[in-house]
Amino acid sequence: MSSAHPNPLNNVLNTLDAVLSPPPQPGDLNPNRLYVLDGTLMPCWWWKNARNLYSGKHHKAGHNLQVLVDQAGEIFYISPPLPGSTHDITAIRNTGLFGHMQPWHCTADKGYVGLGCDTPFKRRPGKPLLDWQKRFNKGINQIRYVVERSIAHLKVWRILSTPSRLPQPTTIRAINVIRKIMFYQPPAKLYFPSG
Repeated sequence: MSSAHPNPLNNVLNTLDAVLSPPPQPGDLNPNRLYVLDGTLMPCWWWKNARNLYSGKHHKAGHNLQVLVDQAGEIFYISPPLPGSTHDITAIRNTGLFGHMQPWHCTADKGYVGLGCDTPFKRRPGKPLLDWQKRFNKGINQIRYVVERSIAHLKVWRILSTPSRLPQPTTIRAINVIRKIMFYQPPAKLYFPSG
């Protein structure tokens, strides 16, 4: 007779998933605000059984998250996790974000060239950047640092920064619960029913 022990992590995830509001969706964002966009990889161990998780860009396996912040660095959107092999352009297209706002409202890195975002100029082989292009790139990078700082803040969550040994479905659920926690707003007034 085998006794099945409930997994405490699954119990916590189930509870948080039930009580927390869904994270913001692209349609919830203000299309007139200026944003900064970047992708990041949440690492994992078990990619040998799921090779689509391997990111050639990062040379490790995990899940691709797209993070959108305003120019002060406040996080406004975190995408659902996609396989690590997903290129940032494909990942952001998958979110439908640019069906709700114009791409030129986003500043991004060279991984998003071709979408219409404000991105740095790429140097072509044998052709150095012109001085004005270097100045432009410097300006873009001074705007972009806020999203990198916000991603570093997001990765304070250990499951998002160190390779997880949890089963893939549990890891995905944990990431999605953290997405909800990041946008949790406590009620302005606590309600205590009178006895």
